[in-house]
Amino acid sequence: MEQDLQQLHEIELEILLEFRRICEKHNLTYYLVAGTLLGAVRHKGFIPWDDDVDVAMPRKDFEYFCSICDSELQSNYFLQTKKTDKAYFLEFAKIRKNGTHVFEPRLEHLNIHKGIYIDIFAIDKCPSNQFLARLCFRLQYLLNTSIETQSGMETGYSGDNWFYKMVFLLFSKVKLPILYKTQRLLIACMNQFSGNEYCCTLSGRHGYPNERYKTVWLQKGKMLSFEKYTFSVPENWDNVLRNMYGDYWRMPEDKEIHFSYFEV
Repeated sequence: MEQDLQQLHEIELEILLEFRRICEKHNLTYYLVAGTLLGAVRHKGFIPWDDDVDVAMPRKDFEYFCSICDSELQSNYFLQTKKTDKAYFLEFAKIRKNGTHVFEPRLEHLNIHKGIYIDIFAIDKCPSNQFLARLCFRLQYLLNTSIETQSGMETGYSGDNWFYKMVFLLFSKVKLPILYKTQRLLIACMNQFSGNEYCCTLSGRHGYPNERYKTVWLQKGKMLSFEKYTFSVPENWDNVLRNMYGDYWRMPEDKEIHFSYFEV
C-alpha cells in the first residue's frame, strides 16, 4: 500500500505541476488548500497517508482557467467539469490523467472519466451574517445530495431537521438540469449580494464553518515548498488551517485513505 500511495503521489504531483504551469503562464491566482496545504506546512509535501490534491482559485480565475484548458492543457490530461463530461455532476473541477484509473466504489457505476486527478475548487463570496452563510452551505449540500441521489448514488439526507428534510424531498423531485441551474443561481447570488468580508469554498467536503474564511486570509499568496517544488499558498495559511482543522500540528489517530486502488 505504501508503494502504491507513493506512485499515486507522483502522478498527482505531475498533474499539479501542469496546473501550476498554466496558472503561471496566464497570471492566475491559485492556492494549495485543505490537506494539501496542511501537507505543505507540516510535511513539506504530501501528508504520508493522504491520497488527493486540493487547490482553490477565485471564481473569476477558476472560470477563466476552465475556459482555456481545451487549448492549454497537454493532451495526456483531461479537465473534468459538467460541461466536458456529461455524466459528471460535481460543482468543482478535476484534472485527470488519461490512461489511468482510480477505483472509487461510489463512482464506478458512472460513465465518466475515472483517471487519477487533482481537485480544483472555486473561491466565492460568502455572507457576513452567520445564519445566511450557514443557509448557503446547507442549500448547496442539499442540492449536491439530491444530484448524487438522482445520479444513482446511495446518498440520501441523513439529518433530522424537518425543514431541510422537506427541502431535500422537494429537490429530489426536480430534474437534474433545474438543480444545476439552481446551484449556479445560488453561487451567482452569493457573489452578487455578499460583502467582501468573507469568502468560502462552498463545494468542499468540510462544510460550514470550516470552509468559510475571512477574505483577507486569501487576498495574497506566498510560495511554499511542496515535494521539492514551490507552489502558491495563502499568505495567512495559519488562520486558514486553524479555521479548518483547529490544532493542525497534532497528528490524527485516524489516518484515513479514501481511494480503493488504481491502475496506470
